[in-house]
Amino acid sequence: MSSETLSELTSGVPALTGDLIPIDRVGANYAVTAQSIANLASASNVILSASVTLTASQVNALKTTPIQVVAAPGAGIFINVIQSVWNLTRSSSFSGGSTNYAVGFSISTAAFYETEIDPSLITSSSSQVATISYSYFRANTGSVGFPVTTANSANKALFVLNRGAADSTGGSGSTLTVTVFYTLVTVS
Repeated sequence: MSSETLSELTSGVPALTGDLIPIDRVGANYAVTAQSIANLASASNVILSASVTLTASQVNALKTTPIQVVAAPGAGIFINVIQSVWNLTRSSSFSGGSTNYAVGFSISTAAFYETEIDPSLITSSSSQVATISYSYFRANTGSVGFPVTTANSANKALFVLNRGAADSTGGSGSTLTVTVFYTLVTVS
């Protein structure tokens, strides 16, 4: 390597997988490849997050119009949901039938979802926050559906949806923010 400073070097963009990148690790110099850095960024142990804020009208239409929170990640990749945080900022009350809100994959008429949020979050008389940790999937019928086929889970977008019998009503001026924490896992 020449004795030039980093700012004096010719740009190497785009990086190639075999490029060596100098690093300083506790006073000792080492080289890592661009591929090893890319592997860190795409590893399935990296926790990602996505948020969506819904208006009252969107909350009231979740039965028929689920809202996407994470886009389909690509062929052979599964969104592994770790946790979701539901934050209701209430301006006025929602009401409605037995609504069950969830984060899940919408597959034609079937929805594969993880644990539902209690409907009292939406219908409460004050602003609320709830956190759900996930460990399994259920089929739309409500029975435990694990394992879910790769065809029904890989490269599927993740939605906020209402699995209940009816939509809620009201809630004028209220918002619901759903934040999802997840990893991306390669499946075959």
